[in-house]
Parts: sequence; structure tokens; C-alpha cells
Amino acid sequence: MVVRRPRKVASLNAGISRGVSSGSGFVVDGAGHVITAGHVAVGPGFRVSARAADGRIHEGSVRAVLPDNDIGLVRLREAVGRPVVPAASPCLKPGQAVFSLGRPRGGGDTARIGSVKSMRFRRAVHYGRFGYPDAMILKMATRRGESGGPVFNENGELVGMVVSTLSANGRPLNLAHAIPLPPIARFYCSQTACGPRWRRLAATSIRSCP
Repeated sequence: MVVRRPRKVASLNAGISRGVSSGSGFVVDGAGHVITAGHVAVGPGFRVSARAADGRIHEGSVRAVLPDNDIGLVRLREAVGRPVVPAASPCLKPGQAVFSLGRPRGGGDTARIGSVKSMRFRRAVHYGRFGYPDAMILKMATRRGESGGPVFNENGELVGMVVSTLSANGRPLNLAHAIPLPPIARFYCSQTACGPRWRRLAATSIRSCP
């Protein structure tokens, strides 16, 4: 996915020079809305070129960004693919199997299989003007470029969004942070006419998870 603005270009491939960054995203409805990480979306008004699973390029723009929960909303000009189905509950058990989809370093579609370590990190994370107050901890070896990718449970239902890969002194820890469903639902529903399951999730919190 590539984002553009007049006389300013930012690819969604983070870590490359000149402010170029890379990331993933997922379709949430039939109106062309795509959720991604805020640091991938960059900012409202940026033009977007998104490559679908079939290789076709779709144009659109960034509709909104929530920097303090690192979530972005993109609107493509046409509906693309099948929307994700969110899980009925935001809660997952430690050890529960999950998998993610993303495009590391702007490459091909990649699935990661892992499990839930904890539903809460219990402290805020900040990087530049982005960050999040809490996150799920996943035992999963994600890589740069997979931020914004969906996380699914064993039934193929959406349970979160990959937002960062954890490391220690540059050494991968095979752990990742994911934004859980409630803040994703609240942000999405604040920007669109979301469906009933999304509205129910918007009223929940991972603090109520056992």
C-alpha cells in the first residue's frame, strides 16, 4: 500500500529512507473501508494505492487516523475482497491459537501462526506521535511491514490488529503487540455506519476479560 500527497510521498513500508514506510491492512465492509495501523496510514488526506491479494491495485485515501491508539481508516474507491468478520467477544484465553496475515517488508502475503500470551500489556507504548495505552501480547514472530495486519482466532474471526514487533537490543523476542477489538470497533464506528456486531464490540473492554 502506498500513500501520496502533492509533493509528498510515503510508501507504507516503514524503515526505508526518506520517510518511506510499509504496512498491511484489512477490509471491514463492502464500502471499501480498510483498517490499518495509524503509523502506516500516516495522516488524513493522503492518497492510497493498495495491492489486493489478487495483485490488483486499488486507489483511495486516508479518511482518519487515531494516533493515541495507532489505528487508521482508509477508504478505497471501490469495494475490495471479502470483509473480515469480527469475533463476538473481544476476550481470548492465554495459550489460545491465533494467526495473522501481512506483507513483511512489502513482500508477498504471509501468514503467521502463534498464540495469546496475555490480553493486556498493562502499560502505554509511545513512538513518535503514535502509540497505544494497552495491547494484547502475542507469541508470534512478526516482522516489519506487518503492522496493520489482521489477527484471527481459530475460527477465522477477527480478534485484533498487529501494531508492533517486540525486540531487545535489536534481537527479536518472537513477541508482538496487537490492538484488541474494542478500540478498533470504537474508532471504526465513530467514522462510519458500522454494523450491529461492531457496535456491540465498541461498548466492550478487554479490562472485563478474565
